[in-house]
Amino acid sequence: MINRLRVDNNWQALAREYYLDGLAWQQRILTANIVGSSDKSGSAASKVKMWSDRSAASLSRVEEMLEFLKAEIDPDYAVFSMVLRESQALAQQTEVKN
Repeated sequence: MINRLRVDNNWQALAREYYLDGLAWQQRILTANIVGSSDKSGSAASKVKMWSDRSAASLSRVEEMLEFLKAEIDPDYAVFSMVLRESQALAQQTEVKN
């Protein structure tokens, strides 16, 4: 969806690239959080289930915002900014401390 944002000027092009970079970073962090949140044994599905159960409140907020985003006919930069902010908060709140 980010790639389909209308770009009317250089600032919007930069913002779109920033959103794409931020999303990729958040995916890496969330994956590391899920993998690092449990012991080495168990399937990937069980690790995701355990992580999502522990992170239910934060995850619910992000899922709610993603549903809102999907329902938008013509989402703008502000909507993506807020969704990415919530996703970043999820990544930070579920960070595995070593």
